This record gives sequence, C-alpha cells and structure tokens, in this order.
Amino acid sequence: MAAGGPAEAIDASLREAEEKVKALYNQLLQETNEDVDKRRANCWDIYDRLKPSHSRPEYRINFRTGKNNLKTLKKQLKNEFLEKTGKVSKSAEQKIDKIVDFINTEPKRTMDGLKSAMEVLDHKKIRAPDYMKLKLIELILDRKIRWDTDDVVEDSISEEDITECCGTLTYGHRKLFEAHKLWQQLLLDESNDVSTTRSLLPMMHWLNERDDDDDDDDDEWVEWNPKLLKDEPTINNPPEWALKYIREEGVQEMGVKMQQFKLGAKPYENKNAVYLLLCRFNQVNENGVNEPTVRAYAGKAQNGVENRWKKHAFASKGIIQRFSELKRFSATPLQSILLVEVLIARLYAEGGRDYLTETGDNITSHDNIALFVYHTYGENAEGTKTMTQNMERLERALIRGLKLKDMKCGMNGRE
Repeated sequence: MAAGGPAEAIDASLREAEEKVKALYNQLLQETNEDVDKRRANCWDIYDRLKPSHSRPEYRINFRTGKNNLKTLKKQLKNEFLEKTGKVSKSAEQKIDKIVDFINTEPKRTMDGLKSAMEVLDHKKIRAPDYMKLKLIELILDRKIRWDTDDVVEDSISEEDITECCGTLTYGHRKLFEAHKLWQQLLLDESNDVSTTRSLLPMMHWLNERDDDDDDDDDEWVEWNPKLLKDEPTINNPPEWALKYIREEGVQEMGVKMQQFKLGAKPYENKNAVYLLLCRFNQVNENGVNEPTVRAYAGKAQNGVENRWKKHAFASKGIIQRFSELKRFSATPLQSILLVEVLIARLYAEGGRDYLTETGDNITSHDNIALFVYHTYGENAEGTKTMTQNMERLERALIRGLKLKDMKCGMNGRE
C-alpha cells in the first residue's frame, strides 16, 4: 500500500487518540487521589465508554468467553459442580444443559432489567441451584458476562442488586463481594505485603471488673493492641459505635452475662472462650450521607482467642497473596475461607494496619472492626464435655439472638 494510505492514516489517528486518553486517565486519577472508590469508578467509566458499540446478540446473555459461548458456560457450571460434589451425574449434566438453554431462549420481554434477568434462574421450569447462581455472579464480577438488558449499568452487580433480585443476601454472596473488593484494591495498589501475621489481628476489648464499693455505674473497659507481644492491655473504652450496638442489642445479657475480668488479666490467653467481632460498614446513601450499619460475628476458641485469631489472620494473609497474583477475578482462592477472613484481608489491603486499629467514631473513611472477649471457661467438676457444651450454648445464643446468619445483621454462616 502506498505511503499515506488509509491504513497509515488510521494508525496515526489511533496513536493521537491513545495519547489523549492517557492524559485524561492520569488527570482523573490525580483528581480522585484521596478517594479510592471514586478513582475505581472513573477507571471503569473510561473503559466502558471506550468500548466499540455493537449490535446485541440474539441470546439473552452476552458471554465474553469465546465463540462457543453456551458450551463454555455449560462447561464452567459442570466444573463448578465437579468441585462441589466430586462428580457430575447424568441428571446433573442434563439440568445444567437445560438451565443454560433456557436462559438462552427466554423471551426478552421477561428480562428487561438485572432483577428480572436474575429471577429467570428461579423460574419454575429450571430452579437453578445456589452454586450456579454464585458462579454466574462470579463471572459478572469478573466482567466475563453481562445480562443482555436495558439497565444503565450492564457490566456490574452489587449487594443491593442481589438483595433485590433474590430477596436476600446469602453468605456466599457476601463473601464473593468482599473478595471482589479485595481483588480490585490489590489491582490498584501492589504494595500490600503483610509483614507479619500479627499485623492482621484486630484490636481486642473486654470488661474490667469493678470494686464492690465503686459507685460509678458506667462499665470500664480494657483494650489491647495485639500487634506487638510486649504491648500491655490498657484501660480504654471501645469505640462508641460498638458500645451503642452492645447496649441497643442487649449483648451483655444474651445467654450468659458478658464476663468481667480482674485488672491485669489477659483473657485472650484463656484456652477456652467465646468472642464477638463487630464491624461497622460505612454506607453512603443517595444524598451523600453516611449511614453505617454494624454486623457481628460470634465464635468460640478452644486454644485461646489470640491463637484462634492468629489462624484467621494466617488465612487472611494467604488470600491477599493469592488474589494479588490474579489478573482476572476468580472465586477459587475462597475455598475453605471464612467471610470474616476475607473482610480482614480487604481492610488491610485498603489501608494496612491502620485500618484495623483506627476504630474511633470519627473514622468514617473506612470500615471499622473491634473484637470482644465475651466469656472464658475453665474445666469444672463435670469435666471438659460440659465446658464445651456451655461454650457452644453461648455461641448459639449470640448467633440466634443477634440474627448473625442474616447477612443484614451478621457474618456467621456457611455455603
């Protein structure tokens, strides 16, 4: 082709456009340097606006996984079933084929938005199992698929979307969304190496025992920063948002009264204990006002609260490492990982150790956590069995009384 032909002109125009886009991209990042969420949103906005327009395909979901889209999705769902059960039976294979074919042929009028598109999975003709819904959500978060609807935002899905679509937010949903936030943060900032496992331990609190002649009705609290072993517990109140939750939910009188410990005690070292983790999630409403919600997680330790949370921290450190190696989002690293472990990892990735220790009421730039030693146990005359039963009874009382398996209130559960 002769010099100065159409191909060279197009190439020159593309180079010029590329430089303009780079300049605009850098400008947007500089303007939102202090607001990670806004920076992330701007990045995706640029990406979405630069995508070439194209006619929509006939099928209701646009799969971005290759030419054989339906076959690819069927294969992914069968692999997911294989991971869950160890085998794919003939009936399971037929159900997967039926579900994917149904999604592909469902009339467009019944899928005019994300909510109705998700509801197709609960159609009486197919009744898609939860693992398939989770797999589809994972693929949406990875931007490999999008529902072919008229929604303004076609390539994203949120906790609010799922709550509206499915009527509730499951433990699996919550874990996926926390993991996606973690992965996106690690893409933005690669300097998230965890120096030590102890760096991921939350601040710990417990009630101090008061003298009988003390006329002060206010509770006295002890706080411990477990980052350094040499740090000693000090008299200090937990954040007011946590105390407010404890008061309003009647936490101290739930099952067994929250235990008071003598000054100088280190209840996190007691072998057997029940604990309660509180997390304040910052949520900005449509008017730009922060309306935080508190969710809790109850558990028991049979080798000490400190050691139990060191295990949680070790798991959190591991998923930070595994997600930092992913170029595309995947739920694979989440196997055998708890929601609270993903939460700790996400907070650390966003702000390092500071985000685990800055728990005050004025800290609204990030979510906050606080861990409470609720009650400890020693072997009594009836032996270890009775002690374990008492611990389990208190743990169940907290989970039931605080509705901790409802993802609007808590973080206990299983997939």
